[in-house]
Amino acid sequence: MRFLFLILFFGLSTHFIFGQIAYAKKYTSLVGQSCKLRTDGGCEIYHYKTLVFNNKGKVEIISESKFSCSPIEIEKTYNEENKPTIAKTTYQIRNNKMYIKNYQYSPLAIGEKELIYNDIIFKLEK
Repeated sequence: MRFLFLILFFGLSTHFIFGQIAYAKKYTSLVGQSCKLRTDGGCEIYHYKTLVFNNKGKVEIISESKFSCSPIEIEKTYNEENKPTIAKTTYQIRNNKMYIKNYQYSPLAIGEKELIYNDIIFKLEK
């Protein structure tokens, strides 16, 4: 009987530790990288997705590109012109997976401090 109780206790506690989402916190991932050539240099462009969840089944998806350029003077211009976009949608959690409605990186496996879609890992920001 004790053995059965221990199995149930550890099975449930593991589910709650690894199956919870940190609400109002950000999970961010680098989802792509590209280059932009210019006659006077070029830029590396890093594409990020950030997920912010609430406990009512809603999620904000923030898409952002950050530029690293040479010459450095054009970097500021590109970063100012490319503001983040925010999309709002819903999500559900079933069997330790997160399903985000109409999202290309869904379903996400729920880890301890990350969400995983194939080789894309959304890490919980501190």
